[in-house]
Amino acid sequence: MISSFEIQGDLFLPFLLSLKSGGSWSYATEEAKSMAVKDVITYYNEEGKTGYTLEKIYFFIDPEIIEEEGVIRRLEKCGTKEERELVERPYLITLKAKKIIFAEVNPEFRKIIVRELKKKTHTTERHAGL
Repeated sequence: MISSFEIQGDLFLPFLLSLKSGGSWSYATEEAKSMAVKDVITYYNEEGKTGYTLEKIYFFIDPEIIEEEGVIRRLEKCGTKEERELVERPYLITLKAKKIIFAEVNPEFRKIIVRELKKKTHTTERHAGL
């Protein structure tokens, strides 16, 4: 799968970690950077009392923030820090990237769909894991 997108193998680490462990991840070298941002949507059937959580992973090669909107406060824990700290982040973020790969993980149908998006920009809300 990695070779089909013509992307350097180590840049795929955030995407693979997001699929395996969940969450959002990033990776950088002096030459390039990559970032996987995970968003989740839960569908629940009140009648049947069952549901599932769909995971959407956006994987960016050489992402660049081109627009930010709003401010939210949240607690974050990063790296080796022992405690979370209060930070301010933008609510909406628009990213531009050389490539954007999208994955949809659907546990209801036990299926993962992965494809490259034609568009080179994407707007995401802060709750998506950025």
